[in-house]
Order: sequence, then structure tokens, then C-alpha cells
Amino acid sequence: MELMEDNVYAPPKADLTRKHHDGEVTTLMIDHLQTAAKWARVLSVIGYIVMIMMIIGGLVVLFFASLGRIPMGDPVEAAVSVVVLVICLFIIFKISRFLQKYAYFNRQLSDSYDVLDLIEGQEYFRRYVKWLGINFGIYVVIGGIAFVFLIGLGMIRG
Repeated sequence: MELMEDNVYAPPKADLTRKHHDGEVTTLMIDHLQTAAKWARVLSVIGYIVMIMMIIGGLVVLFFASLGRIPMGDPVEAAVSVVVLVICLFIIFKISRFLQKYAYFNRQLSDSYDVLDLIEGQEYFRRYVKWLGINFGIYVVIGGIAFVFLIGLGMIRG
């Protein structure tokens, strides 16, 4: 039998038994999720700060426009600008909120080791990725249309 152990052509011996049971949350999983939760929280705070800066910027523009220092032009253009600002604020809020909830449930997981906290956190992460994907698709389509329009405008003028 000693000879068989030294045989390089012998099939490998692997332990194929399960290391943990279904639904068990391990400490390694929690460590990784805690790191992700910290970054998610930082990104959500950055999103909220961007929202505050956009609101302050919009109020400053409205203030100087009311004084007549910034020409607003057509009222329809001003209304469209406000609508775009509100839509951008809404998108940033939803994305930041999903990240904040993901971070919250991952922090809860370190105390409870409950698989339901893991599931809830991953649900918010799924929503976050879904919103990012939809927004990215919209931006690509708008960018593509703008690119084609600008190329066409260049061909007409050139």
C-alpha cells in the first residue's frame, strides 16, 4: 500500500463533505460583509452630501436669479431645470438610502448572526444594483442620442 500513496497517477483525495449547514452565517462571511457595510455607509453619506450641495446650489441660483444677476431666460427652461434637479435628487436619495439600509443590516448581522438580516441586507443591495443599472442604461441612451445629434450637427455645419 505504501507504493500506492506515492503514485502520482492516483486520484486526488478531496474532502467533499459540507463544511457548514444551510442557513449558517460564518464569521468569515460577517467579516467580509462588515467591510462592505463600511464602504456602503461611506458612499451613502457621500450621496447625502451631494444632495445637500445640489439643494444649496439650486437655492443660490434661485436667489441670484430673483435679484436679476443671473438671466433665467425662458420660464419653460427654468421649469425644466427644476424638474431635472428634482429627478436627480430623487435618484441620488434612493441609491443612497439603499446603500444605507444595506450597511445597517450588515452591521446588525454581526450581533445577531441571523440569516434573515443577511437576506434583508442583500435585498437592499439588489435594489441598489438594479437602480444603478437602470440609470446607467438611461445615461448611455441619452449620451448616445446626444453624440449622434452632435455628430449630425457637425456634419450640417461643416
